[in-house]
Amino acid sequence: PASTQGNPRFVRELGRMLVDDGVVSRTTDGWEMAIDADAVEVPPTIQSLLATRVERMPADERRLVELASVVGPEFPLGAVSALAEGQGPRHFADTLERLRRKEVIDPTGAYWGDDPVFRFHHVLIRDAAYRRLLKGTRADLHVRVGDWTEQTAANLVGEHEANIAFHYERAHAYRTELGIVDDDTNEVGERAAALLSTAAARALERDDL
Repeated sequence: PASTQGNPRFVRELGRMLVDDGVVSRTTDGWEMAIDADAVEVPPTIQSLLATRVERMPADERRLVELASVVGPEFPLGAVSALAEGQGPRHFADTLERLRRKEVIDPTGAYWGDDPVFRFHHVLIRDAAYRRLLKGTRADLHVRVGDWTEQTAANLVGEHEANIAFHYERAHAYRTELGIVDDDTNEVGERAAALLSTAAARALERDDL
């Protein structure tokens, strides 16, 4: 598309999608097309391109990036495992490696307790995966991420209240937008407010306006 000419990010992501789809493959002489070039449909924007790329991922890869997108641009593997209903970190080893080779995610080298932390190769990939989730699903997953983070942060050095509160606040906002104003919605909002108050008080104590 004319609007994307000269956009190196768009070109790179398009190339990765075509490789993922088997449309182009590497040969000893370089790259070759597996189908006629005129048959290739190119999304018009980087956002639609990435949405298409996520849509075309194998189910296990797509599910992992969707769950990870709720955790954030960086995500401990333990948090994704907690959202995956009993599937431990080892379950994701092959999927993570495939996503790394496709430059969807990268290891950061950091750890959350014993859990390795990964990041999305680009925040737009995370956004594309996140937009696929319904608001109700996002709300439920944010509560679960907040609960997991609150439980695991108790054994870690540092201040984590703001991060935990973010997930509870998002859950409260989505439930409110959907008209689900009940005791559970009020409770998660109160938890977010209490944690944000604690984080704010600590920031003021160190003059971090």
